[in-house]
Amino acid sequence: MASSSWPNPGHSSGAVTTVEYEQLAAPGIVSGLIGTPALSAMVYADSTGLHVKVRANRQATVRAAHYDSGSSEITLTITANSSGSVRTDLVVLRLDRNTGQVAEYVITGSPGGGAPSPVTTISTTGYWDLPLAAVTVPSGATTITAGQVDEKAWYVAASGIACRSSTRPPVESNLEITEYDTGIAYKGIVTSDGGRWVMQWRDSGQIAMPNGGGWDASILTYQRQGNLVIASISATRTSTLLWTAPDSVICTLPVEARPSAPAEIRSPAQFWTNSGTVTQCLVRVISATGKITVTDREGDLVSGRNIFVPPMVFFVP
Repeated sequence: MASSSWPNPGHSSGAVTTVEYEQLAAPGIVSGLIGTPALSAMVYADSTGLHVKVRANRQATVRAAHYDSGSSEITLTITANSSGSVRTDLVVLRLDRNTGQVAEYVITGSPGGGAPSPVTTISTTGYWDLPLAAVTVPSGATTITAGQVDEKAWYVAASGIACRSSTRPPVESNLEITEYDTGIAYKGIVTSDGGRWVMQWRDSGQIAMPNGGGWDASILTYQRQGNLVIASISATRTSTLLWTAPDSVICTLPVEARPSAPAEIRSPAQFWTNSGTVTQCLVRVISATGKITVTDREGDLVSGRNIFVPPMVFFVP
């Protein structure tokens, strides 16, 4: 079979079909909704019947084809469920390669099963689906409520995809995504072992940690930047802690800010006494629980006095 290329005057007199246009343009154009995850979900329900609604004036790119929902809301009927089991349907924007058109479509799920998978076959025939929402349909339901619609859409951004942590697209090699709800940026890596998202950047900003009993927080914060966490600790003792007493928990790191190794990380600290002198002690981070405790005290930790710990920096997975 001879090779071919398009567009050129010798191929169909320079004309390009919709399928040929998809083959030409789609590899370089990311599919997704146009806008931002801050927008209201494109598909919603309002308890007005066995249907969901598609908001007006929303756009999308689906395999290089442009979609516009129009100036009026679109109502999509949900098939009745009398199976005796809960069913999950999937609302998509479906590219039909037979017509070249993109339209709203409801893929009816199987009772007792999860949401059906979108069609994402790269071909010259059939369909390609952009997920919008999963719809939970209880057996015997006569209406769909707002809580039964779970958003699945992502958005096209300047350098890749903007999504929520719950609406990531399938992994593609070198595709970059940023999660609107977490602020974390990822890059898609595809190897012979499969695909995965690799974190590129994360900046949590300063986040307060809850203080432990017997402590009043002056500064108890952490900040995660990529795989590094910076913990800032300065607190006031609200009751005297005798040097013979067990270690005291100053605060606790959340799971996403806990180091994976070593089992403990220790840092020198200083505690001011009533006489104005400084008591030396150690502060340790217990990796498994995230608890930050004061230990190895040289004397009592007197009520009303402060402990200061130099910024602690450690690696997290």
